[in-house]
Amino acid sequence: TIRLLDLLHEMRLRRRHLALVVDEFGGVDGLITIEDLVEEIVGEIEDEHDTTAQLRFEQKGDGTAIADARLEVEALETITGPLLDDDERDEIDTLGGLVCALAGRVPGRGEVVRHRGGLQFEILEGDPRRVTLLKLRGLPRVKTSSSKPD
Repeated sequence: TIRLLDLLHEMRLRRRHLALVVDEFGGVDGLITIEDLVEEIVGEIEDEHDTTAQLRFEQKGDGTAIADARLEVEALETITGPLLDDDERDEIDTLGGLVCALAGRVPGRGEVVRHRGGLQFEILEGDPRRVTLLKLRGLPRVKTSSSKPD
């Protein structure tokens, strides 16, 4: 048994980001992260792994769209049809992941990555570790100026 602030202090001193919760018999009951501890003190922290916020997807009538790279590929597939084969589906979840897989690396701002189905992804925003915002070309044309996939 350890108090929350003591555990946080200990984890920071030892530069550990994870701690195991162990029961009286030595079995593992759970896992605690530094984020869990901080959220207990200050409340919910929203980060890139939290999906509660609505992800940006603005489809234009000309067959283009602006999309958050965290958007799930499955959401885009409601518009385009299948983009991934079975092997890729096990490895790729988001548009950013798809673009990186197609390029074989993290592409830089301004680069255009092409999908074998004809779709093009232009990197609008990102950094050396990830892609954050994309412009898609080659989508089916729609009459509305803005829509969101399910």
